[in-house]
Amino acid sequence: MTESKFASLAAALKSPVNLSLLLLTVLVSFGGVLVMEVHGTAVFYAAMARQMVESGDLLAPFRGDTGYLLKPPLAFWWSAANTLLMGYSNLAVTLPSRLGGLGCAVMTALLARHFHRKPFAVWVAVLLFVMNGIYIQFTTAFRLDSLMTFGALLMLWGYLKLPRASGALALWSGTALSLMTKGPMILVMLGIMLPHALVSPHWRGARANLLRYAPLLLLPLAWYGFIWIFHGDELSRQLSQDFWRGDTSKLSRFDSVWLEYVTKPFYRLGPWLVLIFIAIYQELRLAASASVAVPRRADAALLLALVFINTIIAVLKPDPDVRYFYSVLPLVAVMGGGVMARRFGARVPRWAALLIGALLLSGAAGVAWFNVNAYPGHRGLLAIEALAERGELTPANTLLMVERIPKPNEPRRNDPIPDAVYFYFGLKLPSAIKLPTDGALPAATRFVLLPRTARMLKTVAPLGWPERARSEKFILLERP
Repeated sequence: MTESKFASLAAALKSPVNLSLLLLTVLVSFGGVLVMEVHGTAVFYAAMARQMVESGDLLAPFRGDTGYLLKPPLAFWWSAANTLLMGYSNLAVTLPSRLGGLGCAVMTALLARHFHRKPFAVWVAVLLFVMNGIYIQFTTAFRLDSLMTFGALLMLWGYLKLPRASGALALWSGTALSLMTKGPMILVMLGIMLPHALVSPHWRGARANLLRYAPLLLLPLAWYGFIWIFHGDELSRQLSQDFWRGDTSKLSRFDSVWLEYVTKPFYRLGPWLVLIFIAIYQELRLAASASVAVPRRADAALLLALVFINTIIAVLKPDPDVRYFYSVLPLVAVMGGGVMARRFGARVPRWAALLIGALLLSGAAGVAWFNVNAYPGHRGLLAIEALAERGELTPANTLLMVERIPKPNEPRRNDPIPDAVYFYFGLKLPSAIKLPTDGALPAATRFVLLPRTARMLKTVAPLGWPERARSEKFILLERP
């Protein structure tokens, strides 16, 4: 970074609004970092990071017939490195996702400034991106969406800065990061950029710099080479099976899509929805207007194409999930910032500063409330961890109650309860599906560990065992 860029950054941080936005983004991105109990797919990823650390082998989860091939390893490697430094904690495993979210917020600000050249556009874009439930949920857990989206935004920013060397560096760095985080689907972005390049100067004169930084792609090439050497076409088979496996919910296809892509966005994006729809409409008008300069029309078409292709991929996936909209959020945020900048121009309404202040205070209050209310569950988790560390909780005297036991040699997939037990307690416990009576248990059984659900509690009710500890996701029962 040159001296002038340092000076520009320092000047930007002197703005009370910019500093407030930065503090708000950090606050939201790191909410619950010490007390939130990761679960579901997040704890599955955390378990793989622990396996790498304990085995001393960064490729351990990806070897053999049960190897996990659906996602590349970069985020798992990063979390494994964190656990070596910080221990097996929520902070250690979620840090890549949280920093990825912060990176997305920074890239959203840079893209808004690039397209609109007005501070107000930047402020609105950042607020729209970070102040919604989709950002908060999938940034603060160990998920891959924020890190992959950061790579995609870095690709876009790098392309827009071509033919500069910094542009080529950002383009290939973002490509490599995304390829090593979530797979080859990100290459669709390069195909979308090609038509834009026909009417824009971004590729002209960039060949030397693109070749100079192309070696950054060697890491993802090495990864997929490893997969091919050790697993052959198993990767393509598993990807196909994963894509076509169907909706895993109990809802109909229509109801599931409606829930994930209509109902959830309505609640999680809230008041931003009106601005998002206006922004998309205005970008469509810009792209189609013959009176607008061709480069500006091309920019509008590029943003719309990226939003469109991401939405189509999300809807086509047979297992709908609102998180697939995560990578759309920065793009519609940039569009929304443009709408507000065109509406108010250089005049920044007083209410904008008041709104940012109110959101900052509400964000602080929300994080404080979450930490206070989650603490009892965290205390229970620490109590169970202490039992495991003292050797009172062991595979010999403890049963884990689950609803499904994987088949032998089945490819590794998300199995939240055993994964959580392994990550948090370092134990691989024998599983039992039904525990109807005390007499049906092995004589050595002292504890039953089960997920904190009404169904599981009903199943073990006949035991009449007292509760030893309760976390956000677990209940530990002890035989009297």
